[in-house]
Amino acid sequence: MLELRFYDISKEEWTPIREELTTGIRGITLLHNELKGIHITLTEVQPGGSFEPHIDSYDHVLFCLSGAGVARISSKEIKMMEGRVIEIPSGIEHSYENTGTDTLVLFTMNITQ
Repeated sequence: MLELRFYDISKEEWTPIREELTTGIRGITLLHNELKGIHITLTEVQPGGSFEPHIDSYDHVLFCLSGAGVARISSKEIKMMEGRVIEIPSGIEHSYENTGTDTLVLFTMNITQ
C-alpha cells in the first residue's frame, strides 16, 4: 500500500545511478514499491553523459522533461527531447546519451510486473 508522501525535490540528494554502466547520470528516487513492481526516478544526465548498452528484465518508460539526447533501442535511434515518451520492453538492448549542451532531465519508470 502506498502511503502519503510529499517533499521538496530541491532538498533531496542526487545519487549516482548504476555507476558500472553510466557516466554523468544521477537521480532522485520518487517512488519505490516492490509489491506493485514500480520504481520511479527523476534522472539527470549531464552533457556528454551516457548509459551504456544493456538489457534489463523489466520494462521502462522514459519521459523527457528537458534537454536533448539520443536513445538507442535495439537497432533504432530515437531523439530525446522535451515532451517525448519512450517505452522500452524488457529483454531489449537499450542505451541513451545526452547529446546537447544542457542537462537532460528524465522522469523514468521501471516496471517489473
